[in-house]
Amino acid sequence: MFSRALTLKTAFSGIALLFLLLPTSTSCFATNSARVISIPAFDYHTYSPYNTNSQKAGLSYDWVRYLNKYLTHIKLELVHVDRPTLDTLLKANTPGLILWSNPRWFGAFPALLASEPIFMDSDILVSVPERPVKQFEPGRTYRLCAIKGYVYPTLEPFLERKILKRVDDQSTKKCLSSVQSGRADLALLNRSTWLYMNEHQKTPKWVVYPESIDAFARHLLVSSHYQALLPELNAAIEAVNNDPEWRALLLVYGSKNFLDLFELTLDSLLELPVR
Repeated sequence: MFSRALTLKTAFSGIALLFLLLPTSTSCFATNSARVISIPAFDYHTYSPYNTNSQKAGLSYDWVRYLNKYLTHIKLELVHVDRPTLDTLLKANTPGLILWSNPRWFGAFPALLASEPIFMDSDILVSVPERPVKQFEPGRTYRLCAIKGYVYPTLEPFLERKILKRVDDQSTKKCLSSVQSGRADLALLNRSTWLYMNEHQKTPKWVVYPESIDAFARHLLVSSHYQALLPELNAAIEAVNNDPEWRALLLVYGSKNFLDLFELTLDSLLELPVR
C-alpha cells in the first residue's frame, strides 16, 4: 500500500469525519429491521467523469441516485474524501462503502469485500505531440505523472526497471498540465476519464500510448459491518445496469464507447484500441 504522512490538517479532517460517520447505536446495522439504513459511500475520485463541476454533478452522484432507487433496506449517502483521509477512516474501522474501487488497491485492508463488478476500466498513458511517446526506448527513463496516494500495481515492474519514474501530483488535471509544461513525459489517466474528456471538454491534441497498461473491474468495496447487505447491493447494481434511463445517461457521459465499459469483459476491453 502506497502511503505518505498526512498533514495535520488532513489528519484532523479525517478524525472529524470519522466521528460524524460512526453510528450512534448498533440498531442501525440490523438488516432484519424495517428501518432504512443510511450508509456512507466514500468517493475519493476527484476527477471527471466521477465528479465534474460540483459535488452534485458527475457519475458518482448520478450512480448513487439510481442505485438508491433499487435498494429496499439501504440508502447510500455520498461522502467525498481524498485517498489519505479514506485510509485514515479505514484504519479506524469506520463502517461504509467505497465507490469505483478494486481490492488490489486496498491490500492493507483485507476485510473489505467486493461487490459484483459495476464496469470495466483501464489505465492509459498520454503524451504531447511535441514529445510523443509511442513506445518505450531502451535505456531511457520516462517521467510519469500519476495522482499522489494512488496505487498502481502494474506499474511496479516499469518502476523497478527504471523505465518509468513517478512524478506525482494532486489531480489528473494537474498531471496533464505537467506533461504540457514538460515537467513529465507521460500522464496516467483512466479510459473512462479519457472518453469523458473527448466528449465534453475542449482538450488539446494528445498522443495516446497504443496499449492500455492495465485493465480492471470497478466495484463497491464493503466494510465488514455490512457484509450481510451484499446480496441486496449486487441485485441493485444489476438492476441499474439494465435500467434504460441509466443506459441513456451513460451515452451522455461518453457516447457508445463509454456505455461499452459497462458491458465488456476485461479481456475484450484490453483488445480494444485506445481511442
